[in-house]
Amino acid sequence: VRRYGARPLRLWEPRRGEGYALFLWLLLAVLVSGFLVEGLRIVATRDPWGLWSPGGWLTARALGGIGAGQLQLWHRLVWWGHAVLAFVFIALVPFTLIRHILVAPANIALRRPQPSGVLAPEALEEAEHFGVSSIQGFPRKDLLDLLACTECGRCQAACPAWATGKPLTPKGVVIDLRDHLYANTLRQPDGRTMVGEVVGEDAIWACTTCGGCHQACPVFIEPIPKLVDMRRFLVMEEARFPAPMQAALRGLENRGHPYQGAVPSRTAWAEGLDVPLLAEKGTAEYLYWVGCAAAFDERNQKVARAFARLLQAAGVDFAILGEEERCTGDFARRIGHEFLFQMQAQANVETLNRYGVTRILTTCPHCYNTLRHEYRPFGGTYEVLHHSEFLARLLREGRVRPGVTETRRLAYHDSCYLGRHNGIYGAPRAVLDGLPGVRRRELPRHAENSFCCGAGGGLMWSEERTGTRINVARTEEVLGADVEVVGTACPFCLSMFEDGIRAKDATERLRALDVAEVLAGALPPESA
Repeated sequence: VRRYGARPLRLWEPRRGEGYALFLWLLLAVLVSGFLVEGLRIVATRDPWGLWSPGGWLTARALGGIGAGQLQLWHRLVWWGHAVLAFVFIALVPFTLIRHILVAPANIALRRPQPSGVLAPEALEEAEHFGVSSIQGFPRKDLLDLLACTECGRCQAACPAWATGKPLTPKGVVIDLRDHLYANTLRQPDGRTMVGEVVGEDAIWACTTCGGCHQACPVFIEPIPKLVDMRRFLVMEEARFPAPMQAALRGLENRGHPYQGAVPSRTAWAEGLDVPLLAEKGTAEYLYWVGCAAAFDERNQKVARAFARLLQAAGVDFAILGEEERCTGDFARRIGHEFLFQMQAQANVETLNRYGVTRILTTCPHCYNTLRHEYRPFGGTYEVLHHSEFLARLLREGRVRPGVTETRRLAYHDSCYLGRHNGIYGAPRAVLDGLPGVRRRELPRHAENSFCCGAGGGLMWSEERTGTRINVARTEEVLGADVEVVGTACPFCLSMFEDGIRAKDATERLRALDVAEVLAGALPPESA
């Protein structure tokens, strides 16, 4: 009824059709014939316990007028018809789309233990080719993903690219790759190239790696690694990818960061704050990993200054690397330049281990995800805390005591790489809820169902030319919540909201602030 009556779009798009009608009608026939067999049995035997088989009992009530001589004949005919239908259904399962009822449980059992934001490293020294350009190049688990898809469309409904008119749909990618797999293994090869024809390049570059599809999938299919593998092929084999991304990668190679026209120093943001360098201090309980955005982006420098003031007000023993810090390489990895990412990772791990760093604080969820999870294969194992977690701890311990602030209606936006990919939802809210003057509201889409800002997956360094800009769509949702401030805990989200607010000409109605800025603004003058 729901599929063919209500017809939710996520079940039918992007192909405006589906291949399950035969099996659904066949399953219905098996069920109906089964009730008929049971009803005829109950009538013929006058089973006193028939009421305990409610489907059969109700059917028996409808068949009560059949004569005794006819019951045996009808029971035999329907029994054989039911058996044939059931065996036909069972025989079709392994060879048709309905096979997901067998494959999906296996896919769930074999799901990756790592968080959804973690990408597996590519063994570059052993690789004959970089990335994946043919269906046979995917690991077996990725191929199992394709067979497990139920085509429910939940991933598509959660995808910010699809929601804003981009050509990417995770469901479409998975079923297109599945059909391509069938064509190249069970049938005559279709002669199409996987990257570019089966999956269009516009779709490949539209992914923000937000993890909405991973979160929504009931059988744990992961489209992101497949898209990144295809990006690796386009970047490292073909050198064919968007020009703004190329400029960002060149900046990383030449300057050590992707920001063009930025201040030349990683420590300019800290001028006048007496923030110690680890090289001069020798040791510190915590290393504050500033990140490229907070070091070079003028707007995010204010976040770094606010966080540093909070650390100093709480008496935290911390230091920074200064010019020895390099970009974590997060965006390079997600764009597909695995070689550049591994160079950055190895250099950073060498620096961190040389100083004996064990605890790291960072204001960037992308740095957090990379330092905590993706540096481990390169020898970097650290206790990494996002600044919202650490600030919530300082508030809980009474080491930071905010004063009374002006009343503000505020909504918190969940960053994809902090929330969905790493499960941190409570800490930023605890910081905001600890301020007497803040009245926090939840956005319609929040926590694990939050809507992406549009900057992940390297798209911070790209231009959206199709459909609605994702950050504008999210800004419109915030404006509809009737709040004065949108709180963030990610430098990319902050930049995208600043841009979205300007695009909507709403600078007088809405401000974007990091949680550290909100808390630092509430410090009494003597603490600040």
